[in-house]
Amino acid sequence: MLEKFPGLKFIGAHLASLEWNVDELASRLDKFPELAVDTASRISHLQHEAKTNWKRIYDFCMNYQDRIIYGTDIILHPGEDQSEIEKETHAIRLRHWNFFTGSEMMNVPKVDGEFKGLKLPKRVVDKIYRTNAEKWFIGLTNGKSNGA
Repeated sequence: MLEKFPGLKFIGAHLASLEWNVDELASRLDKFPELAVDTASRISHLQHEAKTNWKRIYDFCMNYQDRIIYGTDIILHPGEDQSEIEKETHAIRLRHWNFFTGSEMMNVPKVDGEFKGLKLPKRVVDKIYRTNAEKWFIGLTNGKSNGA
């Protein structure tokens, strides 16, 4: 679809389902300049790859900082204990935040072994967590260019 409509602005959920290899994802982003991606439920894949090639993940986030949007797949189901969901949601978001902003060695439930946080610059974190979503989603809903 992206090849057929090269001007189509598109946000690929779950790192465009290419979470298994950021080099492949980077190739896709290079090929389709109107493509952005969200991180929903795939940050653990970035963390896993950071174990063996931290620089690759850091460079990916820096190179595509205008096209990465923070997201989660946290779902609230009827009847679930709201306070437990809120506590787990906070823990997940804090782990993600520490990965993007910290430089400490980390352990998380979905990754075997330690890896180092990315310590991305504040301006990049701001883009991933807020301004990219504003730019891309507003651009999609009002039909204006997103400036990417």
